[in-house]
Amino acid sequence: PIPPSEGGILEPAGISAVPAYQSVVTSFRIFPWGLGNTMPIDIMMLLKDDNLSRPILRKQLGLFWGRGPQVSFDGSPSETPPALLLRSQWKKLLLGCMTDYFHTSCAAALVIMNADMKTPSSVRYLPVWQVRLAVRDDDPGIVPTHAVVGDFSGAFSTAAALEPSVYPLYDPTCGERPSAPVSVMWMQDVDFFANPYPLPVFAGGQEWIRRAIESPRIISSFIDNNMSIRWVIHVPSRYWDDLKASILASAVKEKKTPAQAEQIFKAEQKRIIDEFVNMLSGQKNVGKAIILQTATEILSNNSVYEYKWNIEQVDLKVGDFIKTMIEISDSADAKKTGAFSLHAALANVGQTGRADSGSEQLYAYNNHLFSSVSIPQMIVVDTLADAFSALSGQRISIRFDRPIQERQEDLSSSDRLSA
Repeated sequence: PIPPSEGGILEPAGISAVPAYQSVVTSFRIFPWGLGNTMPIDIMMLLKDDNLSRPILRKQLGLFWGRGPQVSFDGSPSETPPALLLRSQWKKLLLGCMTDYFHTSCAAALVIMNADMKTPSSVRYLPVWQVRLAVRDDDPGIVPTHAVVGDFSGAFSTAAALEPSVYPLYDPTCGERPSAPVSVMWMQDVDFFANPYPLPVFAGGQEWIRRAIESPRIISSFIDNNMSIRWVIHVPSRYWDDLKASILASAVKEKKTPAQAEQIFKAEQKRIIDEFVNMLSGQKNVGKAIILQTATEILSNNSVYEYKWNIEQVDLKVGDFIKTMIEISDSADAKKTGAFSLHAALANVGQTGRADSGSEQLYAYNNHLFSSVSIPQMIVVDTLADAFSALSGQRISIRFDRPIQERQEDLSSSDRLSA
């Protein structure tokens, strides 16, 4: 597998009765999350340098969150949540679980009972990257029964890390309290042919995400490394031959050796070239003139041949190159938006050169509410509500306030937005 620092490919580990990954917990078999058991960190490495992916995920969370969660007890709304929800910091619990869900299609929470096992202590947010599903060594099945909680941020080592904790999985939909002092509530999407972890919804667009990240890097590298090559200078060999002959003649008069004359020639050649190059570069030389001599020779056929320096400017096609890279980046942004299942008008990725109209954003928002919030509500929020209900003995429901938006012209003047 690709090391986490380089960003692995987001691929499922596959279905196997005996998962290949073996942890330090010798009495349990851990189901690997991704090919290298590093799916959460691979996701983080993929998204961290992209200018659009993380804002899109944040926008999805904001669209789901709306104006915030509201709690009802036995069918009646209440402004005063019971002590269990307050001890659980239930809003932060929801926010953490929903953040993990939109990144990985999974979420987790710790359910903690008091010592008497009759009263609940709290439900705590558990960062999903710290969790792996598992079964006992002697369990031949492929349905997880336990969760291993530890540091899965890198290579798992028996020498370098403390042994992680193992807790049974708790399913609150059964309506019963957990049978262990501490258990893990695991929430995830249902995915085709991925066992037991689903792939994140944007896995199919990961190559477009990488292309979008590469574009500004390529432009930066191009500017740093290629812009220095601005000129090609053609020097006729006759020029150096004449210079060398002149230096050798002077050396004979001054009784210098041929080796000394050769050294003088190379030093003079370097001085001339350096002086010429310096004249062609730098802001201080703008407006200065370069004086070049041209030598002529009459050939045997009475034609005239000129020996002269020729300065040729290199056309780096900078504009064309940068334009192409920007077009690739814009195309990648559009493809990424589709991978995240969010309309471009909501992701702030509209058609280049224009802003999305209010009507387009309005219909995109309302369609999003009708099609994209019910499943996250069922998988995460309703599961947490079931846990609170089973633990407290009250029928608890949690809903989010997401008003359906109307066109401004359909509202009364008092209800319209004003600057």
